[in-house]
Amino acid sequence: NLVEDLLSDFEYELQPPYLLYRNAAQEVNGIWFYNQQDCDAVANLFGRILNAYARVPPKAKVPSTKSEFEELEAVPTSAAIDGPLEPPPASTLISDTPDESLANYFG
Repeated sequence: NLVEDLLSDFEYELQPPYLLYRNAAQEVNGIWFYNQQDCDAVANLFGRILNAYARVPPKAKVPSTKSEFEELEAVPTSAAIDGPLEPPPASTLISDTPDESLANYFG
């Protein structure tokens, strides 16, 4: 599992079927996607995250009595985000009628 910090000097470029990015350590990495739609969706998510956090004003450097572990990170308010970070759920058909095999099992 790879974890990258998207909020400090992160750049990405979509070159299907690859999503290329440069991290804070200036390493260039690429993610290969079998499905073009998945590649586009992840690039779109990167863009929405970076856009949402770009609108959050940086925290002022004020001396604090709290330890660094007690400090809360700046989180964008709903006013700074255009829409949800998660894509809308795919429409699925859910039936109210129970499955016959399930009904027979409990019957």
